[in-house]
Amino acid sequence: MRRHPNDCEHRLRHKDGHWVWALTRGRVSARDAAGRPLTMFCIHLDISHRKAAEEQLARAARFHEQLLGVLSEAVYGVDPEGRCTFCNPAAERLLGFSKDEIVGADNHALFHHHDEEGQPYPVENCPIWHTLRDGVARKGEMWFWRRDGTSLPVRYSVALFTDGDMPLGAVVAFDDISTERALKARDRLLTTAIEEAPVAILITCPDATILWVNDAFCRLSGYRREEAIGRKPGELVKAGLQSSVFYAALWETILSGKNWRGELVNRRRDGSIYHEEMLIAPVKDEKGRITQFIAIKQDITARKRLEEELRHQASYDTLTGLSNRRHFLEQLEREQARLQRNGGEAAVLMLDLDRFKQINDTYGHAAGDEVLRAFALIVRDSLRRTDLAGRLGGEEFAILLPDTGLEQAHAFAERIRARVAGAAIDTGNATLQVTVSIGISALEATETRIETALARADAALYHAKRAGRNCIVLSDPHPLIGERSNGSAD
Repeated sequence: MRRHPNDCEHRLRHKDGHWVWALTRGRVSARDAAGRPLTMFCIHLDISHRKAAEEQLARAARFHEQLLGVLSEAVYGVDPEGRCTFCNPAAERLLGFSKDEIVGADNHALFHHHDEEGQPYPVENCPIWHTLRDGVARKGEMWFWRRDGTSLPVRYSVALFTDGDMPLGAVVAFDDISTERALKARDRLLTTAIEEAPVAILITCPDATILWVNDAFCRLSGYRREEAIGRKPGELVKAGLQSSVFYAALWETILSGKNWRGELVNRRRDGSIYHEEMLIAPVKDEKGRITQFIAIKQDITARKRLEEELRHQASYDTLTGLSNRRHFLEQLEREQARLQRNGGEAAVLMLDLDRFKQINDTYGHAAGDEVLRAFALIVRDSLRRTDLAGRLGGEEFAILLPDTGLEQAHAFAERIRARVAGAAIDTGNATLQVTVSIGISALEATETRIETALARADAALYHAKRAGRNCIVLSDPHPLIGERSNGSAD
């Protein structure tokens, strides 16, 4: 209804007591000579229904405005030409434009004009434009641009709204997914990192059931991923070389929420044994409950082999394979300490190949080395499990015989002397026969220095050399002292 300047809307009280809205329209019907109104003609129209409808529309508008205002999701509308018709505060915050700047503006030109790479984005490619044309609702991800020129990745949904069959425009809802995309990128990076890591990584349930393994675990264990997932590490690689006490301590540590680090010996799918260094870390939820375990495993077989080689090199003579001087003397000290604690007896033998310098001078050092290796082999074959032989230097050797008296030591030494004297040693250029002189001494618990026993055995060896070589001499007073054993000296 067109409003007249003299129209007036007001409320009237009906005779039954209720109030009605009325439109009063007045017209001047007579004026005086000066043109002043004398009488007016008025009509009253009941507009209660219209006012009720307007109030209902106003309430609906306020409700929708409040609803849009509390939504965390950004929302705006466009008319059939793509001009913005409304927007909520969330849209203003995300885009950086004010409501006045957004409403009435072409949405594509204002904040949807370039793609992720900063290249111009044609309106014909815009899903909002397509929905306005074909009426099909769409969802997806695209890029908006803020007022400050920075880009904003969003997840959007757009739907047409109509009045019956007449399209009135479209509603677009969108969320900022920059944090989500950053988290996904980080997750991809982490996944790639642990997938491509050179160390084996597996994730298990609290009961050790495998949830995930990387390729390095498959290479280490020999099991394919599908063979490992759903099973427990103990079912796959446990070699049985660690005790139940070892595993009990491991589980006690990780179930208490602490990290465990240690070394294990495990078995591959093909049955081969390998050494690994492993770290197990519990993963906890927000309440501190353990939800998974992450195990990081590194194959240290080569390192253990190298360590063993280094230990062997540090303790054993590389030419003969017997203990070197340092290791032999350490074991000799331990044996003397054992005797001091527990009592008993032990013997020490000093051995020296006769005229070894002549072999080197005549046949060369390579031949001399072959003689030393052959002699060491005879010695090793003669030892008990508890005995220890060592090369003290050059052609000089020593043997420790625990739990052995002098008579037993003499019998042992005689067997070695006879075997050496009867051996024909092939050096490649010549076949040689050698002899050995041996001095024997008891290892006394009452002595504080092992050098004393070694000195006595060395003195006995000297007497054996003086006695003509290829013989055995005991250092202590004994009927055999100074006697020649079977075999002739030079």
